[in-house]
Amino acid sequence: MSIPLGVYFILNVAHCNIASLWSNDDKDPLKCRLPGAITGTEQWEISPLHFNLPNRKRYTIKNVHHGHFASFENGPMLGDAVFGTRTENWWVITHIDMEGESSVKDAYSIKCFNRQSGFSWTLMEEADNTPIELHPFNDRDRRSLWRIIPHPQLEAVSEMPRSIPFHDQSILQLSSIWDIEQETGAGAAGVIFEWMPLPQHITIEFVEPVTLKMGEQAIAGIQMSLYKTNFVCLSGLMQLRVGRVTLPELQNLFKGSSGETFSLEITGFKYYTDESAPDSPERKHTYHLLWRKDIVFCDYLRNN
Repeated sequence: MSIPLGVYFILNVAHCNIASLWSNDDKDPLKCRLPGAITGTEQWEISPLHFNLPNRKRYTIKNVHHGHFASFENGPMLGDAVFGTRTENWWVITHIDMEGESSVKDAYSIKCFNRQSGFSWTLMEEADNTPIELHPFNDRDRRSLWRIIPHPQLEAVSEMPRSIPFHDQSILQLSSIWDIEQETGAGAAGVIFEWMPLPQHITIEFVEPVTLKMGEQAIAGIQMSLYKTNFVCLSGLMQLRVGRVTLPELQNLFKGSSGETFSLEITGFKYYTDESAPDSPERKHTYHLLWRKDIVFCDYLRNN
């Protein structure tokens, strides 16, 4: 049974924990976390080799969130960790007949492509964040068996959105700035943007940090919560907090950089209709791409 190009969750049969990659550090180990809320680190792009043998099908396994491939050391040894790295490596994924198992219809082994090793992905313990290790494959040991489940929303990488999900002709205008410290005692500046027009009856939820940039230089992080575009279409106002930058610093930055382009850089967001169900795939999907909005200054801020 071949696995088509696509995005999948990988679950251990014995413990029902899900494979994840927590960071993009080189050789950070793959770990299995307890089932729960999906964070994005559990999505895996499985891609078959174009010229596969019928009974020895090789694949790459790449973490969608970090872009690192699941890999192993050259000359793997018993108990070695499976880790993430930028260099691709190949795995032999084989369907295992679970005869007599009514609870698991399809299971797979995930072995090093190196025939001599005989090692496969194995989850030795049930505890949260247990690393995936390499051990000799045993089809009777459920710790060495894995379920490979298609992502409900992302059927194939080639079909994944690679641009924002609407034709963006909106204008992001900075209309005012103020001193948050006067209101909260926190040493930071607040900003108000007018951002319109945007699609109606749509919610955009920012799930990753948004960055204020001057040219290519990152100036500060922006803190924001849920931002409903149907409200923006009515009022056009979005109120934000600029992290670690005081009002005088922000004023001096804008005044002293008249020739520079300022922008907001967005790298992770959700986009869904207001009527969609809370547990719908539409609300769970996160767009991981670069969305940069140049900032237009209102006349008052430009001249003061």
